[in-house]
Amino acid sequence: MHPIFERRSWTLSLGAPWRAKEVDACIEITQPDGVGALHISSAHKRSGNVGEDETLSQTKTGSSVDSEIEPAQFGEFVGHASEYVDWHTDRFWKKWFLGCRSDLLFVFYTCKRGDEELELPQVIELLKLLRTR
Repeated sequence: MHPIFERRSWTLSLGAPWRAKEVDACIEITQPDGVGALHISSAHKRSGNVGEDETLSQTKTGSSVDSEIEPAQFGEFVGHASEYVDWHTDRFWKKWFLGCRSDLLFVFYTCKRGDEELELPQVIELLKLLRTR
């Protein structure tokens, strides 16, 4: 049985060798021999559901100007994603902005540029285990 990391509006089953810890206002998920870090934080909308226009707006605001935006879905969480390289820091970023009901998830993966192919496929498989509560 894999440990399940729970938040107010979502859960994530963490299989070995993934580890999670709280860092500031987010959850940081890493592997001991991994090359990057996955950060998940959330916001709760006081009224109404998070719409596609909101996840798209968040993706545009939170991404590089030249990044391509694509639709994304993990379980009931639906939204948009983008990826880009920050050339000033030599970091690769993949960002997902996902909504479900009145909750918006900010899911960011980062690693050194060139290392993304080593771990990003595993990150995507991990995110497929994301569930609503």
